[in-house]
Amino acid sequence: MADFDFDRIVKEFLDGVSNAADNVSSAARDVSSDVVRYKHFAETGRDLFKTGLITSHGGNISETNGSSIWITCTGAMLGRLTPGAIVETTWAEGAQDANASIELVVHRALYQAFVGTNGVPANSAEAYPETKNCVAAIIHAHPAFTIARSLIDDAIYPLDSEGKLVLGEKVDVIRPAETIASAEAAQMAADLVTQGARVVVIAGHGPFAIAHTLEEALKLISCLERSAQIINLVGQDQTKVFLKACSS
Repeated sequence: MADFDFDRIVKEFLDGVSNAADNVSSAARDVSSDVVRYKHFAETGRDLFKTGLITSHGGNISETNGSSIWITCTGAMLGRLTPGAIVETTWAEGAQDANASIELVVHRALYQAFVGTNGVPANSAEAYPETKNCVAAIIHAHPAFTIARSLIDDAIYPLDSEGKLVLGEKVDVIRPAETIASAEAAQMAADLVTQGARVVVIAGHGPFAIAHTLEEALKLISCLERSAQIINLVGQDQTKVFLKACSS
């Protein structure tokens, strides 16, 4: 009769309990991250709609942790976002893209340009503890004054002090042949992000803003729209005179 190894059985039992506890803990962390992410997406979507930066079913939002990408579905109502309207995908194309926003091609290109330039911030969790595993976020919106200016100008030059502080000297406008969800638009926008741009406007379609958090991206979009409104109030001729005086 084989010897009864009590110590071995106890060890295996305790190992099993430990593994089960680890699995439960990991699942709890995943659920917690999903809840936090949904909260940020829903709050951002609500702000975009209530401030008139999107129409009822326009725009898209995403976050990445450096490997996965979470993005809103095509046609999602960002002002009334539900958890089911957020899709998890990866940096590579795949079957999981089926329900994602059609602008995913642009989001992927911008993330690759942003991370390629800056590297995934090792201290992002410490610098932005409210975002947990988020290292970058993107908002695409359809603000009316920004789009109107993009149909006229090749760049938007903020005249107001906040716009200059947040956006810099100018925000470039790109003109791809196909403005919606095209590889050309993705590449043109990514090229500018690689050069340091954090917001790029597609003519007639609207801006894409990339930052470390959704709040930062929203700030870029919001400031850009206000700057475009101010330019409209000043008038095109006066704006040219003002810019010429500033450069002399």
